[in-house]
Amino acid sequence: MKKPFLIFLLVFMCGCSAKKEEVPPAEKEEEVEETETTDVDLSFGSQTITYATISNILEDPQEYMGRTVKMLGTYRQFYSETYDTYYYVCMVTDATACCSQGMEFKLKEGSSYPLDGQQIILQGTVDVYQEGDYWYAFLKDADYKVY
Repeated sequence: MKKPFLIFLLVFMCGCSAKKEEVPPAEKEEEVEETETTDVDLSFGSQTITYATISNILEDPQEYMGRTVKMLGTYRQFYSETYDTYYYVCMVTDATACCSQGMEFKLKEGSSYPLDGQQIILQGTVDVYQEGDYWYAFLKDADYKVY
């Protein structure tokens, strides 16, 4: 059984009970300025598929290293006192909105971050970094448009 199917199956079996309607694709799409092709476009697909794919990237980033990912989500920033640093994250939920997942990103140099809570379309390249004893996946050289 392939990992994406397994994660897709697990999302449905997580015991979520709240119902939320699927977000329909936008009629007018503001494109993220693309300097390269998008390998994984999650910007207007199913929330469940987006959630499952992001989970898969975070679980096995080596499979996605160097690939360009485009996604729709909610911008959030978090501060860690332990590492004295801010983390910039694009949050997505599954279709029932009971489970959420965040994909960390770092913008291209010289870019400014959106306002906390804004819906964004984000595009960047999958990479990893080490912090303490752990490795974390993130999107590097990211660019975004407010949705």
